[in-house]
Amino acid sequence: MYARLPTVHRDETRTQGFDRLELIRFLHVSQTITVHHGALAFLLGINALRASEAAAVRIEDYAETLRGHRVLRLVGKGYKPGTMPVTVPVLRALEALPSTTTAHAATSTGTACTSSPRTSQASEVACPPKVGGRDQLRARLERVADFELTTAELRAVAWYAADGAEPALVVWDRAHPDDDRPRAAIAAAREYAQGAPRSNLQRHTATDAHRAGREASTEAAKHAATAAGDAAAAAYLHPLANATQLRHLLGAAVHAARAAELYRGDDPVVAEYVLDAAARRASPVVLDVLSRYPRAPEGGSRVAALLHRLDVLLRDPPPPKRVVDDPGPFFHGTRADVRPGDVLTPGWRSNYGTGRPMRHIYVTASSNGAPLAAELARGDGPPRVYQVEPLGPLEDDPNVTDKRFPGNPTRSYRTTEGVRVVEEVLDWEPPDAALVQRLRASSGELAELGIEAMD
Repeated sequence: MYARLPTVHRDETRTQGFDRLELIRFLHVSQTITVHHGALAFLLGINALRASEAAAVRIEDYAETLRGHRVLRLVGKGYKPGTMPVTVPVLRALEALPSTTTAHAATSTGTACTSSPRTSQASEVACPPKVGGRDQLRARLERVADFELTTAELRAVAWYAADGAEPALVVWDRAHPDDDRPRAAIAAAREYAQGAPRSNLQRHTATDAHRAGREASTEAAKHAATAAGDAAAAAYLHPLANATQLRHLLGAAVHAARAAELYRGDDPVVAEYVLDAAARRASPVVLDVLSRYPRAPEGGSRVAALLHRLDVLLRDPPPPKRVVDDPGPFFHGTRADVRPGDVLTPGWRSNYGTGRPMRHIYVTASSNGAPLAAELARGDGPPRVYQVEPLGPLEDDPNVTDKRFPGNPTRSYRTTEGVRVVEEVLDWEPPDAALVQRLRASSGELAELGIEAMD
């Protein structure tokens, strides 16, 4: 007679066990007790040994080197011998043992561990810390955090990371249109940011997106997928004063910037646009969280340089604006039909990019700049060039001077005070049609990446 057992579906989100943050704190706490507690914790948490296997480890068991790597010999379940590589963090914890007065680990009550399951003789073992249950251990782990990080702050960080990664999805979709792993990771980040509990959804989608990055066909797509994976992983930002944590906070925007840069022919100006937009998106909550972490080091890789740059943009006040002493005359290109004496003021929708309301009026003292702006402007009327008189102080146009042409050789400026029309210029020379077409195409490609270089 046979009986069919019911299928049991486990909810992995409710599985009991340490999450990544809890494991880090557990390892940290164990090292503050004794080196023996630390060694045992690393064997359990990093090498995933069973308790009996970890407690039976002797110094000579990890003294062997195989193919250039330190290995650990152990007796596993069913008394089967086995060998596994020892990671660097575990090896450091283990190598601290021989330097103590005795290799026999003592518990916090002074009781020595003196025997191994494999032998009746005394052996050098790492004894487990004695704790009063999971709740007491959790309470102790909580005290290891360097500062407080609330759930609301984590949700704000996750939303910021998702915003940073999303513009790079177009890079991924162009290379792998049928693979939605990066998009799923960003969706998981937003789900947590909008109030869902943090769960394996963020972990698994982050892992999947990072794996997609490793499998990507182009370097740009690799960074686009990595940005998405970092967005999902932002939910696991740790309250530890370590610069390595900045990847949880800023990694999504940084890898998105690198993806856009590579996608546009390794153009560093494109990365600067992406980072500048990321810096402007940061909310006061995100900036407050960032202030609790050390600054990002400059590093040697391009990604490290971009991380340092975004960190600087977020933390440091912008440099003082240069005093413009250009005598002019100044010109403005548009398709609007205006008359001498009319005043052009900010607040109207832009004729470029997204068409969002403008906070500045742009002018140039270059004879070529205004005709090009007029040709590129949207509108039904013909392109027009006007000589104008600024009604307030001018500042350098950051879209040109801060990113592509330091020093402002194009003599491009903007003002918040408006300009008065002096007269229409009728004898201007139209720019090359191929140049206009190329700039329009480039502007459209940049807009796909969330860059409004002409806004």
